[in-house]
Amino acid sequence: MKKTITIVMALLCIVAIIAFCLPAKVVQGKVVSFSESFPLEGVTVQVKGTKNITGTQPDGIFALEVQPVDSILVFSLPGYQTEEVKLIPGKPDYDIVLKAL
Repeated sequence: MKKTITIVMALLCIVAIIAFCLPAKVVQGKVVSFSESFPLEGVTVQVKGTKNITGTQPDGIFALEVQPVDSILVFSLPGYQTEEVKLIPGKPDYDIVLKAL
């Protein structure tokens, strides 16, 4: 029994080390208005279910480190519909369009 517990604990440690060592990927992109296609400043960009958050610059550009790379990003700005985008592994650039309420 002790041997089984030791093996399970060792495997859990290995999995945790591998997960910790995986490099975070940077995703970036631009957020624009649907109706007028102008850049949106101050859009909150958050990895869903985490405290990993950033905002868009005056030109609508954002960049955010994510791990794992198949996370979901949530884009929100008062006066606009919130948009959720599932990240695609290997795709670093995203163009997001928000619709006004």
